[in-house]
Amino acid sequence: MWPFNILFKNEDRKNSSEILEHDIKSIKEKLLGRIADEEKPFIEKALEKHSEILPVLDSIESGLGTFDDSPVGSTEMDPRLFQILTSNKAIISKKIHGLCKGLKLITGNDIDSIIGYYKNSYSAISDTISNSMNNYEKIEDYLDRQIIPIFRNVNYVAGLLESFKKEIEIFQLKHAKMKSLENLIDKFEIQLSNNESVINKKLLLEKEIKNLVDEKSSIEIQLDELINTSEYTEFSKLIGETEVLKRDLDKNTMLFLNYMSVLGRPIKKFMKLVGEKEVAFEKEKDLSDFLDNQDLTRENILLIQAAVEKMSSVMEKLNLKEENRTKTLSRMKEILDGKILNELYEEKSKIENKLKDAENLISLRRPDKKFELEEKLDKTNSNIGSVKNDLTIIEKDAAGIGKGVEESKQRLEYEFREIFNEDVHILVFSVQNSHDSK
Repeated sequence: MWPFNILFKNEDRKNSSEILEHDIKSIKEKLLGRIADEEKPFIEKALEKHSEILPVLDSIESGLGTFDDSPVGSTEMDPRLFQILTSNKAIISKKIHGLCKGLKLITGNDIDSIIGYYKNSYSAISDTISNSMNNYEKIEDYLDRQIIPIFRNVNYVAGLLESFKKEIEIFQLKHAKMKSLENLIDKFEIQLSNNESVINKKLLLEKEIKNLVDEKSSIEIQLDELINTSEYTEFSKLIGETEVLKRDLDKNTMLFLNYMSVLGRPIKKFMKLVGEKEVAFEKEKDLSDFLDNQDLTRENILLIQAAVEKMSSVMEKLNLKEENRTKTLSRMKEILDGKILNELYEEKSKIENKLKDAENLISLRRPDKKFELEEKLDKTNSNIGSVKNDLTIIEKDAAGIGKGVEESKQRLEYEFREIFNEDVHILVFSVQNSHDSK
């Protein structure tokens, strides 16, 4: 059971069908009004009780004046006894004077000051009575007639304080529960603020995503319009032509490499002989570079022919198997003839020239607007993904905060139903609220 179920049970419960809607501000104002309504009569009664105590305190102080002036005995009294009576009389007088001074003053008319006054007064008067008994026992046979009226009034004040103690305890119980409820409202207001903040962030992110999606759609429309122009159609045709030419160039390169592969091992053996100085070939470095890149150029054709011519003179040193020797000599003859190599070279040159012309035209007709739009589209898609990730995080936060708000809302509605005997519905800012207000 919630901790406020004992308050205001004397009020009739309003019809449960009359559910009133409040924002948290109006509910807090209602609670503060009820707290003020509870505090006011309590303060008035506490001050009234204090007013009852004041004349009794005056009477006590008047009696203390007479007590202070009264003699403790004759001059013929034993000096030691005289000293005991005098000192204990002074102690009692000082304690009760101090008590009266403390009980007369309330530092303020607020709840904390009043409750603090009565709490301290209970303690002070109990301590004074308890601590004075030892002193009283030492003088009661000699000063009983003067001190008894004073103690009687002190006990009367203690009774007045004691009679109000129960009312203070009841008030404190009610007041503490209502202040606790006020504290719950303060915490709920923080929850509402956090809830509203996270919902606003969520709405902003959703709006940002919508704007980005609209921007993406606009870019795509512009791209479609650009792609359907005659200029872009011509540009696309050039791109297709360059791809065909590049494939033709690759094919030419493979034909050349396959053609030269028959001489792969013989040339390596020839280069070994050159490296070991068994055969002299002045273009050794050029041939080595060619074997690394195998690029078909006019200069490299002449280089290959020179190498083949030199190889022809040292065939015996290459130690080729008969079958390989036959293939090698046949290919060497073709190379020296130069027809096939020159045809491959001419074909390569034509392809390269066509490719260069096509690429120059592409450069001149490059649709920069298209590339700008494509770059913009990529960036927009990236931004959409990033904002969606942020939205996922915010939605998780919103779910957790929203759950806490709903739990606190239900608890506060329950507490108010118990305190005010009326059903209330606390209005909470939500996504639906924000949409409805638009």
